[in-house]
Amino acid sequence: MAVRQWVITVPWPRRLLLARNPELAKGVLKVALREIQRWLRRSTGQPRGQGGSVTVAQRFGSALNLNLHFHVLALDGLYCEDPSDGTVRWFRAPAPTDLEVSTLVEQIADRAEAFLARRGFGIDEDQEEDPDDALAVIQAAAVAGRSAVRRSRQARRVQKLGGRPYRLPPTCANCDGYGLHAGVVIGANDRRGLEGLAR
Repeated sequence: MAVRQWVITVPWPRRLLLARNPELAKGVLKVALREIQRWLRRSTGQPRGQGGSVTVAQRFGSALNLNLHFHVLALDGLYCEDPSDGTVRWFRAPAPTDLEVSTLVEQIADRAEAFLARRGFGIDEDQEEDPDDALAVIQAAAVAGRSAVRRSRQARRVQKLGGRPYRLPPTCANCDGYGLHAGVVIGANDRRGLEGLAR
């Protein structure tokens, strides 16, 4: 079966919160996976179809900074049982369009923020770190892209690409700091490609 990689990122202020609270990270991931499953069911026309996925929570960015985000390898379609004879069939999903990815990331952002708000982490609440907790200060600095030791010196944010705006590649979208990238798919017979992606 074909496998698509979905990369899910969260807003910078949320990365520290989720990195320090695994239950919240798990909840946000669950929200995103549920929305991807809904999209798969709509796109295949199989409202009871079942898929499968494996997720790696990556805790660092390319600069080895604290940067929690999720890499999801999901079957690019669904299995569905025929109620008449009990046979199970595979339904391949079409590639998501840019508009579908944009809609999907909006839904993930809305539902993830609602999930966090229900747990007392509303969007307007700043979570102040205890200045005597060295680990919290270092983690907050890493997420914010600044030095934890020298407050006057700002570390360079790799993600800004020199501070210049850049156009997102196809099947990528951002909404209120949440990001979704769905541009990598491995064909059903490309076992070497799947192994490389999984590694």
